[in-house]
Amino acid sequence: MMMMRRRRRPAKDTKTVDASVNFSSKDDAKNAPANDDASAKKTNEKNNNNEKRKQKEEDTKFDDKPDAVVESRWRSFLPLFVLYGLMVFGWFAAYSRYGSAIFIGHRRLHLTLTEWREKLGKMQTTAVLIGGPHRGGTSIAWSCVSAHEKIGAFASRKVSDHAEGIFVQDVYPKFGVGEEYQAMRTGRDFSRNGLGRYALNEAHHLTERSALNTDENGVKLMNSFGQYWGFKDKGDEKEESDIAFVVEKSPPNAIIGTFLRALYKRVGMKTTKHVYVTRHPIANAMALNAMKELNGRVTIVELLDNYVKLHETAQRDAKALGKDALYPLRMEDFIREPERKAEEIFSFIFDEEAEAEAEVMAEKEEEIGKEEPKRRAFDLCVAKIEADTGKPLSRTDPNEKYRKKWCKMLEEEESARALSTSLAEKYQGKLDALGLEYDIATWCDDDDKYR
Repeated sequence: MMMMRRRRRPAKDTKTVDASVNFSSKDDAKNAPANDDASAKKTNEKNNNNEKRKQKEEDTKFDDKPDAVVESRWRSFLPLFVLYGLMVFGWFAAYSRYGSAIFIGHRRLHLTLTEWREKLGKMQTTAVLIGGPHRGGTSIAWSCVSAHEKIGAFASRKVSDHAEGIFVQDVYPKFGVGEEYQAMRTGRDFSRNGLGRYALNEAHHLTERSALNTDENGVKLMNSFGQYWGFKDKGDEKEESDIAFVVEKSPPNAIIGTFLRALYKRVGMKTTKHVYVTRHPIANAMALNAMKELNGRVTIVELLDNYVKLHETAQRDAKALGKDALYPLRMEDFIREPERKAEEIFSFIFDEEAEAEAEVMAEKEEEIGKEEPKRRAFDLCVAKIEADTGKPLSRTDPNEKYRKKWCKMLEEEESARALSTSLAEKYQGKLDALGLEYDIATWCDDDDKYR
């Protein structure tokens, strides 16, 4: 049987077919470019997602390690923030207390000697000068006097520390003020110049014979104080009202009374009136030593020596100034009877001007609803004291805090009782000679706590 040979089919030509592409239909072949684009798109999306994930990891890696990175950055700036904060706080505190003068200096007028003499002579101006021991009550007296409607005065704040003129001028030394710091910086003798001691240095007792008593210094002093008293420069007189009385308070005024009068009279002041304020010597010594400037560095014996010398110098000046030139005021008396003492102070200041003052106030009665002038002056006095001290004026012992502390020491310590006895023996006779009516030995058991 004859077998038939199977004929082979010719092999397909695969050379023209890309083995990497497997078409399932004609449509697939047609869509090949589109699939390429889709694949590229997916690849791009994948790459983009990877980039985003990496960026997210980069952005959040600080969150994972706040202590190591984020906080370290803030901490590096923290000292600067604290420093700037303290600087701003310090500037604000200084401005609130002293005004712009703390940064740019005090403003001054530019009047000449002739112009001052003409101005003050026309106004017949009297200067009221308040002095006494530091922490002795001068600020309370100043607040009362400066509240009067006819008296020109420094502002309570934004002019000088405690409204004291001595800080504004540079004519005479600032006795006792800042000497504690000067001693550290320059080596000056604090024991003869500082608070609680300066009156013991006889060189600080300036009189009319002082080399500082010149026309030039008189003009310099008035140009320093004038702006704050209400005087105006030449050309601005239209804004200026007559100023018959001005008041300036600085504790060291107590020992330079004759010098100040001579200096003010050089520039045309009519005269000067001197108010000397004091308080119980033990209370005053304790109040002084409680100040941060002293901080207990001065002994009570030194403080009482200085206290007595201040009073002796003031009384010696009073004799040279003439009759009725000085009004002594015990702070305890003012606190206990403020209305009567305020009336006495104003009567002392105005004396021969009393009639003219009464006429002026009488004219104002209609404007103030027939209010009694003296009562109005007292109300203004009390209001000013309370505004400056930030507390009501109470008729209680102003020495109570120091009195209790002193008496407790006497009860508990034999050494304190011995000290009290020693002080009474040394100073009581001097206090009696000064007419102050203070008693050291009986301060704790006296029925009158104001003595």
